[in-house]
Amino acid sequence: MKSASWISVTSLMSGIPYFDINQNKPTKKLKTESAKRKIPMHTTLVTLGLLDYVEWVRRLPLSKSDGRVFFELPFAKDRGYQRNVGRWWNETFLENLGVTAKKFNFTRFGTLFRKF
Repeated sequence: MKSASWISVTSLMSGIPYFDINQNKPTKKLKTESAKRKIPMHTTLVTLGLLDYVEWVRRLPLSKSDGRVFFELPFAKDRGYQRNVGRWWNETFLENLGVTAKKFNFTRFGTLFRKF
């Protein structure tokens, strides 16, 4: 997913947080127009602290985060931000949450997400 570091987290009218996948920045690329979507966030991600992390990032100076949730991912001309998504997810995000279960690693995340 080339837009992973630019995922926006917002709230629906019903108060359910969601991921906003779009191309509203020059370095954001989606393969097709249908890749643009809003995906409700599973309550497990909220329980694990993702919204707390998002709020922490929002308090950072824009000069550090550039307004990106996953600001630590470097941009690569050939592959955008996707190059180190899995490594960051497994070695930084999950580690900071204290999650050690293999079922939450990045390669299994899509499967896990679909099961819910």
